[in-house]
Amino acid sequence: KIYSSSGKPIGVSGLGQDFFGVREYRNIDSMRFIHWKASAKHRELMVKEFESHDTTSVSILLDTDFNETVLQSPSVGNLESLIKISAAITSYISSMNYNILHGAFDGCQKDQLVIFKGTGSKIKSEILNMLSGIRPSKKNALELLEELSSSVLPNSILYFLSLSEKSGFFSFFDFLVSRAVDIRWIYAPKANFIHPNKVPLKLPEDLENKSLIISPMILEPNSNLKAILSNE
Repeated sequence: KIYSSSGKPIGVSGLGQDFFGVREYRNIDSMRFIHWKASAKHRELMVKEFESHDTTSVSILLDTDFNETVLQSPSVGNLESLIKISAAITSYISSMNYNILHGAFDGCQKDQLVIFKGTGSKIKSEILNMLSGIRPSKKNALELLEELSSSVLPNSILYFLSLSEKSGFFSFFDFLVSRAVDIRWIYAPKANFIHPNKVPLKLPEDLENKSLIISPMILEPNSNLKAILSNE
């Protein structure tokens, strides 16, 4: 399990099957979990809250684009932040023995696409070992989606950890949503980590309007890991 600074375990929202109520919709939630009757009653979007749903496969696509990486930062870098999130998700999923697809380009291996696929408990150590030494790559997030979007199983969860936002993402998102993939997009903009004390960068309006379903959770150096993984 993943533990917070207080020692309590951190849950990853959307994994498992125990339904226990409804809550307000958050921009990272999948539209397929909207509770329409509750939404009509409260006059705002409400989603079914699960201790976790019946997904047994989770994909993690980690962007390592050199051109979008903060190499020197007053605090933690944006790629380093995404690597930590990838490791945390991998560890949690492994404890539940779910199937994992993990993909990332590794500059340490001549920009080779490194893919791990299998039961979490069996490949956890390999993924964490790779993450401990991964380096920025000349390949970008769009190329990562081109390579692996068709490998993401229907009715599964995808954690898309990106260093950039590109309009080309949305054609892949639409394809994945059509296969009932629950997309969790976590975006670590370079600008937020170069100048961490400035007003955090937001998604450009033209990209926000590209999809009514998918919008990212935008990271800052002081973003709370517990909140990110619990969708709070």
